[in-house]
Amino acid sequence: MAGDVFPVTDTMVGVNAQQITAGTVANTSIVGAKQYYGLKIVSVGLGAPIVVDNPGGITGTQIDAIAASAALAFFSPVPVPGIKVLSGGITISGGATMPGMVVYWL
Repeated sequence: MAGDVFPVTDTMVGVNAQQITAGTVANTSIVGAKQYYGLKIVSVGLGAPIVVDNPGGITGTQIDAIAASAALAFFSPVPVPGIKVLSGGITISGGATMPGMVVYWL
C-alpha cells in the first residue's frame, strides 16, 4: 500500500498488500499466495486474528496468530524470509471485533 512502512528485503520484491477493514465479519481468503510475510495492525480492535495455510476456510495449519487488542502499528513477528504457503493460499479470520489490518503476501 502506498505510504505503508514495511521492512522489504531482496527476497520480498513484488510483495502484495491486502487491507482488511476493522470489524470485517467474514473470513478473508487470499487465493494464490505462495509466501506469507505477516500482517500489520492499522486500527485497534479487541479481536485476535489468526492466519491459516488454506485458501478455503479457517481450518488447516495455523501460520500466524495475533494477540487480542494488539497495539496500533503492531507487525506480526514472521521470519524475514516469510513463511512458505503450501496449500495455494491463506485465510485470515474475521469477526465483528477484529482490528483493521494489512496482510502482506507474495
